[in-house]
Amino acid sequence: PVGKKSKLEALVARLTGKKTTVTTIAKTEHDWGNFKKKEGIEDDLASYRKDGYLEKQRFLKDTDAKAEADLTDQRRQEREARDKAAHVLRLAGARG
Repeated sequence: PVGKKSKLEALVARLTGKKTTVTTIAKTEHDWGNFKKKEGIEDDLASYRKDGYLEKQRFLKDTDAKAEADLTDQRRQEREARDKAAHVLRLAGARG
């Protein structure tokens, strides 16, 4: 968890008398987490993230893939129908 020292870090700090330093990133993450809790916006942010850019891009990619698969299937069915029709014509030509 951000902002909490491990037991080992606390022991080392106590034995050496040195304070551990907090990186800017760790401090920012801690401050942001506290702000979200204080303002009560965690659920809103989760909801917005759910409807975010990456999810929309993934949806568009999936939609394109589905459309391509449908088109491929349609072409296969048309090809099978043409082949069947050609076979029927060959059989009819052979008889007549």
